[in-house]
Amino acid sequence: MKVTVKTLKGGKFVIDVVGGNDGADASIGEVKKIIEIANPELPAANMKLIKSGKILKDTDTVGSAGIAGPTDFLVCMIAKVKKPPTPAPPAPAPPPAAPVAAPAASVAAPAAPAAPAAAPAAATTSAAPVEAAPPA
Repeated sequence: MKVTVKTLKGGKFVIDVVGGNDGADASIGEVKKIIEIANPELPAANMKLIKSGKILKDTDTVGSAGIAGPTDFLVCMIAKVKKPPTPAPPAPAPPPAAPVAAPAASVAAPAAPAAPAAAPAAATTSAAPVEAAPPA
């Protein structure tokens, strides 16, 4: 069976699909290989074939896709190869830290005065008062 193939760049060519039932039993995967042989710039691995706006699966057959002869056509689209994501460049190393000088002797701020201690309770002993020594 003769099948017309159109490319997205405006090219048009005819391929001959062979197989059972006058080519109607050929799979779309086989058609892709035939197209690649006819036009090596169209790799089958990246190829998508479209019929009436529907992307055809490789397992579909020419007959199930509704292709009956040269008046029907397939649109051949080549998908762009996806590049693997490139890893982000490593972050630049931080510059070496400047040497830290020994801390200067710190003068401690005087501590807040402590609260006055509680006055001793008045002694109730009968001890004699201690006299203060005379000034010298």
